[in-house]
Amino acid sequence: YTYYLSVKAKDAAGNTSASSNSLTVKTTGGGSTVNYCFASCTSGSEHISNVSFGSINNASARDNYHDYTTISTSVNKGSNYLLTVTIGSVYSGDKVTAWIDWNGDGDFIDSGEKYSLSVSGSTATGNITVPATASVSSTRMRIRVFYYSASDEPCGDKQYGEVEDYTININSSASGNSYSSENTVLSSSDMRVYPNPSNGKFKLEIKNGYEGKIKVKVLDISRKS
Repeated sequence: YTYYLSVKAKDAAGNTSASSNSLTVKTTGGGSTVNYCFASCTSGSEHISNVSFGSINNASARDNYHDYTTISTSVNKGSNYLLTVTIGSVYSGDKVTAWIDWNGDGDFIDSGEKYSLSVSGSTATGNITVPATASVSSTRMRIRVFYYSASDEPCGDKQYGEVEDYTININSSASGNSYSSENTVLSSSDMRVYPNPSNGKFKLEIKNGYEGKIKVKVLDISRKS
């Protein structure tokens, strides 16, 4: 998500300055502030022709790698979702693996982030349960179609197949908080500011699926703005 922030300063006499210039803050996940490893393929006819997951239903043509992180779906912690990948120009022995960076740390190597799909003909399917420990944020899903002789790794260049990336928005639960009012006040548990302390440059992470413009008042340790 992208947020637009401005701040005001107040002196000891209570005089308040004009609003500062707008600051754009992008929360982590989905590739906006996290750099994911390179992945691609160099040749081969087999490719990803369709991805269906949650509200994502994306048909595509052959490409070595395609960044579809502008396409997203929302999921809830503890809920189960069906991932269906259609393989174009399928070969016997083609495989499909998906990875989801549930903790938002910029890689796909943590336990529970890899899914080997079951392939039948040109269709690969897998059931994905969102971990209860998943970070409430936007994050990356990577899908790779590859020939069986290659290793199913999320990074690097393979000879055959295709790689596609998507964005997954993780909510706390199906009944979790949903903020829509312009006058909603977020509590400290709804956000995270880091690093702390900072040199004046910091990141703000909004939790629980809030979308929209927000105002932030920054105080120092003595509670001065």
